[in-house]
Amino acid sequence: PTMTMSAAADTVADSGVVTAGESASSAPPSHTGNSRTPAPSTTFTSSPVQIYGIPVGVVILANKDIYPFKRACYKALPQVEKIVFRGVEPSIDSGYQRIHVQTEVAAAIVDGNPQLTDFLRSRKAKYIPGERLARPKGQQRRRSGDCASAQKKKSSKFTFVELFAGIGGFRRGLERAGGTCVLASERDKVACQVYRRQFGSDDLVEGDMLDIVPADFPSDGFDLLTAGFPCQPFSRRGLQKGLTDYGHRGQMYQELCRTLMEQRPPYFLFENVIGLVTMDGGSAWRGVDQVRVFQPGRVMDRILGAFRECGYKVEWRVINSRSFVPQYRERVYFVGSLLELDFPDMNWENIYPPKDDKQRSMVLRDIMCLDYATNPGIAQCELTERQWTKLQQVHAGNATKIAGFDTNTIAPTLISSYRSLSSPATKFI
Repeated sequence: PTMTMSAAADTVADSGVVTAGESASSAPPSHTGNSRTPAPSTTFTSSPVQIYGIPVGVVILANKDIYPFKRACYKALPQVEKIVFRGVEPSIDSGYQRIHVQTEVAAAIVDGNPQLTDFLRSRKAKYIPGERLARPKGQQRRRSGDCASAQKKKSSKFTFVELFAGIGGFRRGLERAGGTCVLASERDKVACQVYRRQFGSDDLVEGDMLDIVPADFPSDGFDLLTAGFPCQPFSRRGLQKGLTDYGHRGQMYQELCRTLMEQRPPYFLFENVIGLVTMDGGSAWRGVDQVRVFQPGRVMDRILGAFRECGYKVEWRVINSRSFVPQYRERVYFVGSLLELDFPDMNWENIYPPKDDKQRSMVLRDIMCLDYATNPGIAQCELTERQWTKLQQVHAGNATKIAGFDTNTIAPTLISSYRSLSSPATKFI
């Protein structure tokens, strides 16, 4: 599950495709993302292999061979709808380019796909596994010790890293608990804009998780790794392709395994949708006192096994946010600790607010702005007559009842299309 590829790499090495000038046993994988390898020669040797994470790599090709190589990829991988190079960099020798291939191509080469290996051998090309795309200079991350937050870090209770950060949900809570963020990573540009507006930019790396390298992490380590890894492959709102989802999206948990193995943080906290738990043989039902009980399926078992193979004790629980905010939102949380720490079992009941029969549950009206009638920000969100007509058409003239929130109760699970007037999931107040 953590993509151990030494056997496959041996196969490729035997085919004469892979070369980097060193044997696989003499050097660790290259993760610098900016090394330069000499142009191909007629002598092929074995390359360092990529042990963990989703397969990535670089093919060094003559300029004239780049488009023929793309055509060869299409023929070798008919199930891949579109071949897109992750990046192209000039080699130190004129007439050659370093092609960062997409993950499906990298995996096929490592697996010894005959069409691709024959092509690369015939063109005297080189394939270097584990090479990651270098970020532009403007996006280079400064070490945490050089950041403005270094002084704050010394006085914090713990330090954490936030991968797949979104707009900083984990950070919001962990900072309130006394933690200091030493690295955040997110690829969505709009989410990064919101993140910087809330937290600044010292610790944020904007880019693909595939290109995060050990040099991005603080040299003195950190205490907790957090991640809300992609949920689209597992969500019941989507196609639920799971681990075989488009590209490598369903496999991004492997990048968390790579981080765990390279950085060895004492603890981790991950989150995803409950579809990950129930898909492919799992189930959910109402137990005692109508409490939801979950039986994990094969996808969940595989991901749990991958985290445990990294040397961690792993526990999980489905938590509903309605105990904390006025929204029904079930999510699965993974809590991990290094086995050598012999950490006690998680007491999940401790996370909930104290029960008080006299205190009613929070409802939507409790978090609404009191000045909604004069608030300019809310005025910008008010529906126009045209939008209201559209909404009524979508809901057969009954939009108020179907799409409107009852502010005296909690919201249903909100999804990204709740703002789209043409979506059945639209919600408004």
